[in-house]
Amino acid sequence: MAPKPVIGLTADIEGFESPKRKGKERFFLKEAYFNAIFLAGGVPLLIPAYSQSVRSSAYFQMIDGLVVTGGYFDIDPRLYGERPEFRIDELKPERTKLEIYLIKKARKAGIPQLGVCGGMQAMNVAFGGSLYQDIPSQLHSAIKHEQKPSPVTKPTHKVNIV
Repeated sequence: MAPKPVIGLTADIEGFESPKRKGKERFFLKEAYFNAIFLAGGVPLLIPAYSQSVRSSAYFQMIDGLVVTGGYFDIDPRLYGERPEFRIDELKPERTKLEIYLIKKARKAGIPQLGVCGGMQAMNVAFGGSLYQDIPSQLHSAIKHEQKPSPVTKPTHKVNIV
């Protein structure tokens, strides 16, 4: 039997940039990401957004693929050459910086990647793209992107993967 592919999943981080939470940081990820990898026949491996661990080449020796996960935060517009001009929610600069590093390193190593929601945005920025800072303010014809008040398990728009 062939070995199952190991898929790295970027973790979210809480408390890292908060002086109040110093020493109480935690890494986490929605269970659905792990389940999706297991159901597809892979082995999920959590990659914490922590500079010493991520910058280690050990993860790149272990993984066969990378999923850059989403989260409830924005990417700083300065990372794609713009000044913040519209509604910007919480920023996670350390996580964003490390995910961009992972994305570039994975591409250089030829490791397949998938960006989910914010992960896709990070991939776009990593390779020189830009983003709408606030979709409803800047693109009035945009489709709804949040599941509120519906449960997050109910799709609200289609996605085509090419």
